[in-house]
Amino acid sequence: MITDKRSSEDETLPSQAKKAKLEPEKYVIRKAFVLVIINEKFEDENIQDRKGAKVDKENIKKFCEGADFHVNEFSALKLDDTSLGTDDLEADEIKKIFKVISKGDFSFYDAFMCFTSSHGTSDGIVGVDGDLVTFTSLINCLTKCASLKGKPKLFFAQNCRGTLKKDFGIELKTRARETDDKTMTDYVKDVHHTVTIPAEADVLTAYSSVDGYESYRDPIEGSWFISNLTSVLTEHVNDMQLTDMLAMVSEKVARLKHHKGWKQMPCYTSTLRRSVVFATTDGQSK
Repeated sequence: MITDKRSSEDETLPSQAKKAKLEPEKYVIRKAFVLVIINEKFEDENIQDRKGAKVDKENIKKFCEGADFHVNEFSALKLDDTSLGTDDLEADEIKKIFKVISKGDFSFYDAFMCFTSSHGTSDGIVGVDGDLVTFTSLINCLTKCASLKGKPKLFFAQNCRGTLKKDFGIELKTRARETDDKTMTDYVKDVHHTVTIPAEADVLTAYSSVDGYESYRDPIEGSWFISNLTSVLTEHVNDMQLTDMLAMVSEKVARLKHHKGWKQMPCYTSTLRRSVVFATTDGQSK
């Protein structure tokens, strides 16, 4: 992981908690359970510590507190093991958290959200012991959770996805053009009362960089991705849908530049079946 300054610009569940609500054309998130895993100090002296990672955690917590989302509140999931740590975790400890959470009760939550900040590869994140945990294994744990079926499972991953490629950007000449906003949607009416969905449905994973590329982090202000993600989420959580916000994050990060000329491009993959909007305590979704 390479760090660099930018050269451009607890509580328990409420007794009257609302059950998750799925509307015909969108997921509405009023209450979310948020898992935050931050790895800053690594056991292997050959692996560089991640100065600024704790700033990521503070930025995430600040957003979640404003949205009234539960951060690492394992006791609210009716779990037998609620003494789980979330900072500076070895690979096996990360795996344990997800195995335990997969048995949790998310009945009163509209979504599961996970923020990770660590070293990593294109396949997953690295524990402080240097071992890898794949995103696939973590997502598999959640897709097996009965109380999360049909609900959004949102991952936001801050880590390098490779070190061999460097993005120096390209020059872009813009011009005005007319656009055709017409879209076509096929509506399929299901006459059955029971609907079967794919096991891998309803998952979005937002990565800090494209596969094969590094991600950058400021030791004072935190990572480029998390700092811009939490800023956009905080400002637009009640007036934009999630993927539009992610596009805005990508635009902001794409404008940043490492002092050596390197650029960074976030991306995401999604199997969400509907748009995701938020309706937090500070406002109403539109």
